[in-house]
Amino acid sequence: MIAPETRNRGEGRATVSIRDGLERRLLAYAAAASASVVAAQPVAAKVIYTPMNLTIEAGPCRWT
Repeated sequence: MIAPETRNRGEGRATVSIRDGLERRLLAYAAAASASVVAAQPVAAKVIYTPMNLTIEAGPCRWT
């Protein structure tokens, strides 16, 4: 494997050139992720409460 070219722009971090195919796939992934966020439907939820009778006896607790 051949190491990619690196160059330093001033005092920042060194940049690395990546292959065109990888860059295209990353851009496609970013576009798909952005589209899924934009197309997301609003979420709705309800709390469902079920009353129950719980008997607590002296000593160890038992669920009845």
